[in-house]
Amino acid sequence: TQSSGSSGINAEYGQEGLRRRNVDGDGAQLDNADGPKGPKGGKGRGKGGKGGKGGRGKKQGEVTLMGVVVMLTGTFCMSGAMTSQKLAGKVAPIVQVRFLRSLLCLIFAYIYAKGFKGKSLSLGDIDNKKSLVMRVGMTVFQTFAQMYVARKLPLGLTAALMGMSPVTTSILNRIVLGTQMDAKQWLCTLTTVAGVFLISQPAFLFGDSSASDFEEYDMERYIAIGLAVLMNVMRALTMILNKKMAMEGEGRLHFSQFTFYNSLMAVILCLGLQGPNSYKLVQIPTMEAMAYVLAGAMLFFIRPLLMDVGLSARLPASLITILRSSSIVWAFMFQLILFGEIPSMMEATGISVIMGCATMMFHLTGQE
Repeated sequence: TQSSGSSGINAEYGQEGLRRRNVDGDGAQLDNADGPKGPKGGKGRGKGGKGGKGGRGKKQGEVTLMGVVVMLTGTFCMSGAMTSQKLAGKVAPIVQVRFLRSLLCLIFAYIYAKGFKGKSLSLGDIDNKKSLVMRVGMTVFQTFAQMYVARKLPLGLTAALMGMSPVTTSILNRIVLGTQMDAKQWLCTLTTVAGVFLISQPAFLFGDSSASDFEEYDMERYIAIGLAVLMNVMRALTMILNKKMAMEGEGRLHFSQFTFYNSLMAVILCLGLQGPNSYKLVQIPTMEAMAYVLAGAMLFFIRPLLMDVGLSARLPASLITILRSSSIVWAFMFQLILFGEIPSMMEATGISVIMGCATMMFHLTGQE
């Protein structure tokens, strides 16, 4: 059952359009959305639209295979960026790691906007300034939260908590836009909450620390889990408010525009955190740390571009649903191979529950 809040989108884009609108997870315009919108439906594809002598079918198969490979590469980049930041944080101060990565993304966004897309980065030329302010505000919070979460939680667990965004988005859609949720969606929501409890294992449910899989840093772990969930909520809220502004006729930001200003704000915040010692941030760390930072910045920047290409490749919605969850699989592979961290039985169960519910909610609603 499709929620009522999506009916307007269905009417304009169709059911398949709901699942592969040319925007990223935060509702920002990407490259394939630059052109004018095509006709709504039409009456077929003209003569030969069914493939003629099979040529159309062959081309479609090639596009689908490319889409699968590109989307898997995109989810690999998502987890790879997190891994690179965690590795860099082990050999350099985490504030410096975040500063250098944001500085590199700032440069990448400027080059991409000016050199490839012809987009203006001047504030006066940006139509939807409300969206820009909202995104920058979220960056202020994430700059602090991500540095803490990266140090305190394993990669796979962080990826699972951040990957439950379809559930978070559906709840916030209900609150902000007044959309309806059916019984299946409510069941996914409640089961996801149970998965978070299995991961965090709070004492009021699991008793004293003797029944817990972790003992020494309980409070720090709870804080990190809470921050990861809160980042998820803020990301979903940003996307929904952008959707609301789009419904009211506001323009969309291009990916390069909000990435430029997000990175600029992160650079300023890192300098402010260091105070009189801010000059140390621009000092080049070890070559190992710099390699991790450069790899993380590149993976972070190209991930949404790859995901956009994958979503535009006419993949079936059910396949998109499965591919989205592969970032958590990548994260677990990195966690096991690079850090030797094996999740406990409770953690593995909680993460599996969250993955399953997020995948089901995306399949039911099409919400990122």
